[in-house]
Amino acid sequence: MKANRLRTARRHIGAVLGAVVLLMYVATALLAPALTVHQPNAQNLMRNLEPPSREYPLGTDELGRDILSRIIWGSRISLLMMLAGVAFSGIIGVLLGLLGGLSGPRVESLVMRAMDVLMVFPPILLAIVLVTALGRGLPSLVVAIGIHGIPQFTRLTRAMVMSLRETAFVEAARAAGARPLEVAFGHVLPNCAGPLIVQGTLVSGTVVLTVSGLSFLGLGVQPPTAEWGTMISAARLHMYTYPHAVMYPGLALMLLVIALNALGDGLRDFLDPRFRR
Repeated sequence: MKANRLRTARRHIGAVLGAVVLLMYVATALLAPALTVHQPNAQNLMRNLEPPSREYPLGTDELGRDILSRIIWGSRISLLMMLAGVAFSGIIGVLLGLLGGLSGPRVESLVMRAMDVLMVFPPILLAIVLVTALGRGLPSLVVAIGIHGIPQFTRLTRAMVMSLRETAFVEAARAAGARPLEVAFGHVLPNCAGPLIVQGTLVSGTVVLTVSGLSFLGLGVQPPTAEWGTMISAARLHMYTYPHAVMYPGLALMLLVIALNALGDGLRDFLDPRFRR
């Protein structure tokens, strides 16, 4: 079985590349102070909108700030917000999925209908409404970027619970006197870990795009904090004359989203025997 999984991992080159790229982003975010020569918010109006050079490998923006330094420091914001958004949607979605799968039909119907309502709204539109209603700030931003992933975790967890709740080991736990919470968290949830991890990687790409989209619209991370969405928004007026100011943050965002999706597809193939063939 281990040999089969190794062969599957080798065949799915996209997942391997996605994992490598993601590790590079994580390492870059952790080593940002050591990798940057210029401060991300240091302005030099005499050197604004310069093309790439030896001193500024990716050029400068409209305020003379080093684009490479801002991209590197912006990776910290994107990865932190991604982790916070996925954790928020994952925890709430898993709890609701356990509630819907292990409770009676009335509670299950109520939970699933609420999830259907959330899935109607596009992620960015729902995030804009929530940020506008809750106000700007880190807590409201985490709620806005994470709430659209809740239905996906809920439906997946509920489906897994429905397939596991009548199995022999769950019935044995109940017969031994295990309480409902012990059955849910001690026997059912550990067997759902693989699909939930895959779902988390797939949701991560949407969360990163939503964060950058909100920042682009002025509702997310606020200037002068280095964030890819704010960088693209500030440079969009010069995209025809100085395209490097828009292109490089956009490439950083695109590569991260592609890596997350490729890693999610590979993990699905690796953990689910139905997709290995």
